[in-house]
Amino acid sequence: MPAPIATPPRAKDIAPPEMVAALPAISTELPPDSDLVLVETRHANVPAIGDEGSAAPRPRRVRPPRAQLVEEPLELVETHKVDMQRAE
Repeated sequence: MPAPIATPPRAKDIAPPEMVAALPAISTELPPDSDLVLVETRHANVPAIGDEGSAAPRPRRVRPPRAQLVEEPLELVETHKVDMQRAE
């Protein structure tokens, strides 16, 4: 007799998730003895890095000429190792 197939738990059988404790509010004040500096960054006012060079258009890329194929007969080259004792 085959083993019974496990069925997934039903929504009624699943326990509700526990509530996560509320996180404290984020403060913008720093302790006076921390020697830290608060820096505010606004991404909308920061210019993009590539904007300085984009004013002048770049020259179009020129493709190199195609390599010329030479019509000649092919050669067969042996590339396996030769046993040194047999070669002597």
